[in-house]
Amino acid sequence: MGKHGYSIISDGWTYTRNKNMINFMVNYYLGSIFIKSIDGSSFAKSNEKTFELLDRFIEQIRKNNVVQVIIDNGNSYVLIGK
Repeated sequence: MGKHGYSIISDGWTYTRNKNMINFMVNYYLGSIFIKSIDGSSFAKSNEKTFELLDRFIEQIRKNNVVQVIIDNGNSYVLIGK
């Protein structure tokens, strides 16, 4: 890993028919990479499930490599930050 770390980026958005998507991206010294998008329609308002997904994603990247987590200001993410 050296002296560089990863920034984890996650945000949620709603598209047609009120479907909720949660995106996961990684930013590092060479640029940004989109990793995956999850349909969160069944749990979009669940802070626990959203935290679980974000935590699992950080574990996949290896948490000692993560220097920051960037999230949007949606209610679920605000509560997760606390």
